[in-house]
Amino acid sequence: MEDQEIIELYFRRSEDAIAETRSKYGAYCNTIVYGILHDNEDSEECLNDTYLRLWDTIPPEKPENLKAYIARLVRNSALNMYKKKNAAKRGGDFVKIALEELRDCIPDSTSGITEKLELRDLAERFLRTLPRD
Repeated sequence: MEDQEIIELYFRRSEDAIAETRSKYGAYCNTIVYGILHDNEDSEECLNDTYLRLWDTIPPEKPENLKAYIARLVRNSALNMYKKKNAAKRGGDFVKIALEELRDCIPDSTSGITEKLELRDLAERFLRTLPRD
């Protein structure tokens, strides 16, 4: 079934919309969610949440690209579940994730020193090739 036909099923509030979505994009969604959660039960729960979210958002939304819309919903659902599960474990991985994100934002203070040392070494090597005069 084509995406526009599936969207039309949602607009008609037909329960077949979810069955058709699952049939066409179920494996794709499962790949996304399992890649984040690595747990079958959590993945299934996340997929069900995604189908409910689709039902609640179409209409009024009318996505131009149904596959991308579903992928965004399932990814966000999986990330929310991941955060929730890991938050319960003494802060989870939030500190680690935050530090990794900060590392990308803050320039490495040693990079300037390294460049200066390399430049100094290059200048010294060049000067050694010149006559003493």
